Amino acid sequence: MWLCVGITVEEIPVYTLERWVTCNNLMDGGGTNIYGDCFKLETWEKILEVFGTNAFTHLFIDGGLYGTLDDKSKIVRIINTMVTHGIIKYGNHILKKAMIHRIVKTDDPLGRGHAFTYIPIQLYSEENMKIALKYVLKHEPCVFKRLTYSIATKQCF
Repeated sequence: MWLCVGITVEEIPVYTLERWVTCNNLMDGGGTNIYGDCFKLETWEKILEVFGTNAFTHLFIDGGLYGTLDDKSKIVRIINTMVTHGIIKYGNHILKKAMIHRIVKTDDPLGRGHAFTYIPIQLYSEENMKIALKYVLKHEPCVFKRLTYSIATKQCF
């Protein structure tokens, strides 16, 4: 079973063999299995309460996690208790930029042609994100300045 945040029920491919559970705040309309702001800690706690640990093979994030850094620490821990295989996240994630082994580019699960990053769940940690930030500081200082600004304004982790 996949947990898909930032998409609606209508966007789920009809050809999939997996069950996809969606979480969305429906700002753009559509339907969802779990109504909530997927960028808020309370929503992740609700999903954990309803589905439990090891409930999802994959987490598909069509966007980023936004909130306070404290919430993000807790969200990362919740994700690690619910997901057994990996995370498919929009764009070129910082862990991929830092060339952490086994984090690779992957195709868009919705077939729209966008670039995504596949992160094995064991590698989705605060420790690896800190390592990635240090790497990017050393090798891509312009990117690091933008990331530092985003973190300071609590827009990304």
